[in-house]
Amino acid sequence: MHELSIAQALLDQAIRIASENNALKISEIEVELGVMRLVVPEALEEGFKVLSHNTPAWNAKLILTEVPITAQCRQCKQPFTADMGNLLCPQCQTGDVAILSGNDIILKTVICETTDEKETL
Repeated sequence: MHELSIAQALLDQAIRIASENNALKISEIEVELGVMRLVVPEALEEGFKVLSHNTPAWNAKLILTEVPITAQCRQCKQPFTADMGNLLCPQCQTGDVAILSGNDIILKTVICETTDEKETL
């Protein structure tokens, strides 16, 4: 279950960001999940919930957005949306493609609460 290690890395980053900004609590974390990473969102959410217990991120809202695979053919330069099971260019049927999106896990936003107000970091 690689979702647990991903949850730990996200939690560590969010806590570091909160600490650097003197925040008391993390209320929301937004993450983009590339489809190629094969992350099961429910497993990531559950792992994050367990790992965040007794941390500033306890009960933080985890917003997960799946990012589809987009690619560009290196032969004909055609950009296209791909599937995990089919990375062939729909125009020329070559498999020589560059992946443009869908292969990353990106921490987009951490919303923290300070003594005065919520702050987006």
